[in-house]
Amino acid sequence: MRVFVILLLLLPPVCPAMTQTQSTSAPQGDSLSRYVHQQLDSIKLELQKAESQKLAEEARALRNDVACMMEWIVGLIGGLVTLIAIILAIAGVYWFRTQKQVHEAQKEAVKSTCEKVEKDLKPQVEVVLEQIRDDARVAANEKVKDLKLPEIGQPISDEERRKLRDVDDRLKRLERVGGVLTAEDHVLRGRNFVERRRFPLAVDAFEAALREDENNLEALFGLGFSLANLKQHDRAESILKRVIELDPVHSRALYNLACIYAHKKERSLILETLRRACDSERFVKTVAKSDSDFQDFWDDPDFKKIVGEG
Repeated sequence: MRVFVILLLLLPPVCPAMTQTQSTSAPQGDSLSRYVHQQLDSIKLELQKAESQKLAEEARALRNDVACMMEWIVGLIGGLVTLIAIILAIAGVYWFRTQKQVHEAQKEAVKSTCEKVEKDLKPQVEVVLEQIRDDARVAANEKVKDLKLPEIGQPISDEERRKLRDVDDRLKRLERVGGVLTAEDHVLRGRNFVERRRFPLAVDAFEAALREDENNLEALFGLGFSLANLKQHDRAESILKRVIELDPVHSRALYNLACIYAHKKERSLILETLRRACDSERFVKTVAKSDSDFQDFWDDPDFKKIVGEG
């Protein structure tokens, strides 16, 4: 087909030349040959160009098809990933709910078992605990019997201090096993803290004693004494006054109240309270002479008279 087209293109210029003269020279034949070759080359180039354009268009179409295919594949993969993620999320939620239900069931089973065991063993446990509490109480009471303590604030021997600590240890053990401490127990614990100069803990112990017995004189005085040492003079004054209301001749309460008045520089109250304290216990005079709380009044004639120096 291509040869036929070529011949058609060549015929118009060749035929006239053949009718005009049949005896052309050799140079004319060569020219014709060159012309034919030129035409053939031109046609060849045109065909190649058309072929190249066609191939380029086919390649472009192929690229577009491939790009569309890739986009479709990427979209498909994205959809699959999303679907897998949704499936995993649903599975995770289901697993979590299942695990929660299993955990709740196990928890309920354990709770039920524990309640059953507790119900079955409670009487025996109570008996054992009661025996332990009784033993702890007996041990504490045995230690208390050996104590010979002076009034709160007065010096005690190293031996009595050791015994007091032993009592405190026994009482703590009694408390740990659920034993109930009495007001006297709390007072002993407070006294131990006073001897160790741990006045905040002493305050707690004496207050616990007063919750058991609000009129316990030793607990009241111990509380006032501890508050005074913590420089809480207003509270200490109120507590010591309550002690004196219950026992008007409580010499230690009177003396410590006089010390509080000394800190407040209330001369008339100092002298009156100190006089009452000296009337109750004569040793108070000796203590007051060297007590630095009254240093500002050592040269006061009325003070000297009260303590026996006037």
